[in-house]
Amino acid sequence: MRSLVAALAALLPFGVAAQDLTLAGGHIQGNDPEGDGAAWWTGYTHDLPGPLFAGVGYLNEGHLPGHHRDGTAAFIGLRNDIPWHGLVFALAAGPYRYFDTRKAQDPEGFRDAHGWGALYSASASWTPKGSRWFYEVRLARVEADHHPDTSLLLVGVGAKLDQDSTFGRADPPRAKGGRDELVGYLGATIVNDFESPHSFSNSVEYRHAFTPAVRASLAWINEGDARLIRRNGVALQGWLEPTFNNGQFSMGLGFGPYISVDDYHPGRHSIGLLSWTLSHRLTRSWNARFTWHRSVSDDDRDSDIILLGVGYQF
Repeated sequence: MRSLVAALAALLPFGVAAQDLTLAGGHIQGNDPEGDGAAWWTGYTHDLPGPLFAGVGYLNEGHLPGHHRDGTAAFIGLRNDIPWHGLVFALAAGPYRYFDTRKAQDPEGFRDAHGWGALYSASASWTPKGSRWFYEVRLARVEADHHPDTSLLLVGVGAKLDQDSTFGRADPPRAKGGRDELVGYLGATIVNDFESPHSFSNSVEYRHAFTPAVRASLAWINEGDARLIRRNGVALQGWLEPTFNNGQFSMGLGFGPYISVDDYHPGRHSIGLLSWTLSHRLTRSWNARFTWHRSVSDDDRDSDIILLGVGYQF
């Protein structure tokens, strides 16, 4: 997983350029076992010189027979940098780190399998004249190191964003607040098995901005009592989190270790935390923040920790 974050950091060290955020949904077809269903995708892209672009995305492959799989991809691609009658055509490919809740022949009946695959896509998007919004059709293919391989047809909408500054500038924007942020969260924990047991969760987090896009956080997380786990602990994460529209909002991807205690499953277990966050400025010092953690365990106790909070910058 560290290699995925490192790959994203390597792809995005450039200055201000065009950025896009896309949300799409549609149909998925799997093989071995065969099945179909609904899937959805969200992706962020950043223009590189010429026709090149790079980005990161999250794909939820829905519920194929015996598999509930999703994951994060980093990708690089080619597209026409001058639209043709508002149309942009693109090809992209990159590594796909997946998390698959699959049926298993054991007393619990499931396993949280982690692995690597490749994600390929071809897309066409259309932007009305003078608009920040665009509409997209995407064909995608996932080839994983363990089955199933899947094919997807997705239709979505996207927005063109204005990034505030370069990724490497030494001083983060301070006009709208300071380098430090303290956040209190409430939310829910959902354990990744086929019954999805859930519980109330809460968290307190400290964040520090080293540059406009590079940050770190230290958080205490209480996942509550979700039947299969009753877990809490401390997480240390590094983040790529640029700001947009003159500091009005930010979005980021983070990863780091999660040192936790599970009352239902004692012993020493290795857990990583892969996270997505989105913040929106409310006042000069206060903002709303949404954070979604995926705990990545070595004992089939993966969980989604979905949190909504209020942060104070100073």
